[in-house]
Amino acid sequence: MRPTDLAVRNNFAQISLLLNLNADQAYRLAREVYEQEPKNPNYAATYAFSLHLQGDVKKALQALAAFSEAELEQPQIAAYYGVLLASSGDFSRAAKFLDLGEKAYLLPGEKKLLEKAQLTVARR
Repeated sequence: MRPTDLAVRNNFAQISLLLNLNADQAYRLAREVYEQEPKNPNYAATYAFSLHLQGDVKKALQALAAFSEAELEQPQIAAYYGVLLASSGDFSRAAKFLDLGEKAYLLPGEKKLLEKAQLTVARR
């Protein structure tokens, strides 16, 4: 791994989180990358996802609160944002972002997250 390449470090953290491998290291890495570049929506989404996995949905949503609607509507970001909104109980808003997230190129673990959130929203 290239320790100074933020994109590589972010991707490593994201995949580790999705596969539930070395969770503590992945949480730390996601936080470090986000802290180095907090205005990057991809890094913020990974960090927010790590917070979500740690049970802090409120803080996860706060990590994404600074971004514009257009940034949040980017399919890859929207997928994660929709998952977070669904887990927070904001089902009507979640539905929009989950639909947008379907347009993203998603890894199998991400697809499962999206589908699970969509089922949750559909039941409400």
